[in-house]
Amino acid sequence: MARSARTRWPGLATTSLVVATGAAVWWMRSGRRPGPGRRSVSSGSKGRQPGASSQSGSSATPSSSPPPTDLEHGPAPFLPTRTGPQWDRLRWLAAKAEEISEIRGLYSYLLATAKNESDGVPAAMNTRTDAKPALRLFCRDQNYRGRYARNPWRPQECDASDPLASRWAYSGGWFQIMPAGALATSDKRGHAHDPARVFDPPFAIAYATDLVRRIKRGFGARTWGDIRAGWALPRWANPDSTAEGKGRVLERFERRLAQVASMGADPELAIKAVDTRRYPGFTTVLHALLEADGRPVPLH
Repeated sequence: MARSARTRWPGLATTSLVVATGAAVWWMRSGRRPGPGRRSVSSGSKGRQPGASSQSGSSATPSSSPPPTDLEHGPAPFLPTRTGPQWDRLRWLAAKAEEISEIRGLYSYLLATAKNESDGVPAAMNTRTDAKPALRLFCRDQNYRGRYARNPWRPQECDASDPLASRWAYSGGWFQIMPAGALATSDKRGHAHDPARVFDPPFAIAYATDLVRRIKRGFGARTWGDIRAGWALPRWANPDSTAEGKGRVLERFERRLAQVASMGADPELAIKAVDTRRYPGFTTVLHALLEADGRPVPLH
């Protein structure tokens, strides 16, 4: 396993950056393969680390674990700490994200997506099928020489042999997003983050919320079903798409919604319109989620 990036973390001054190029949901143009195989982790279990005990608990109160010196721009644990499902924490943060983002239906969408992608495990990590595609996505010029040109965890060579490359080579977290896609936030704030933040629950929710907005604006999705289909393959977000693959994604999405209905999710969400016009931006959502999770909000 590649060595940790902690020894290469620069001072805080160097983590304030302005990175070239715009946003939108370019990351999905990589042709990421949809389908249930996406969720397997290197050990072969369904989107979760082996040997984990459940931490779902009976309480929906936020975590109070101590943060690093710079919570937002500091290093995140990598590999992520193994956990079991954390549904109560997910529900707490997803409800807060819907409130702050003013994206009605987001709570239901996030629960159903987490059910499909990780079964509620925030440390889920897929290196079996997604390592190479994720690294290829990161190595594109618009990312490696553009968005992430000054990211403190950017490898010197965009090659799997570089010790830092493994930090970008997977899909991970509750929603199994590739790091180069997750950190491409619409306000560019995420361009400076440690890619391992995809495993940090408030960050994972904020990245997923921002991605919903990018799919909506970048591909014209009208319904939550379009959003979910676009999550798998970008052209399927087009409301006029009649692809057989999109149909399968929608069927699976409806099943997942039914499975999380007991947690307050809307089982009819797939056919309902999605509206992101009042979205206040990634940073606003992230900082609200950190506060809700009992962690101090960054001052810069």
